[in-house]
Amino acid sequence: MDNLHPYTKGASKELGLHSQTLQMISKEYVTRRKQFKKSRLSWRKSGGIRRSLGWVPFNTGAAAWKNGQIVFNGHYFKVWDSYGLSQYAFRSGSFSEDARGRWYLNIVVQFEPEIKN
Repeated sequence: MDNLHPYTKGASKELGLHSQTLQMISKEYVTRRKQFKKSRLSWRKSGGIRRSLGWVPFNTGAAAWKNGQIVFNGHYFKVWDSYGLSQYAFRSGSFSEDARGRWYLNIVVQFEPEIKN
């Protein structure tokens, strides 16, 4: 079973997530299953030292800069904008959780480098 997309069809409405997010998570699951040669991965562990950390990926168009905040899936997130994100077009990215429970925004932006002579 290399493709989980037919099994997750329609789940985005129920979960309140963008469909691309579910597709990216499914793709990551299949990749890791092949990598570790296992039929089932034990991803969700809610406690202890090996507990699962949060990860919510998104593609182009799912997140945008609006009114000094990041808008994703209808929710506004305040970010410390040290790089001037309002000047760039967003590509793909993710929200990631560290071991202490803090969340981070990881984003790829479209950037045209200046060529100096």
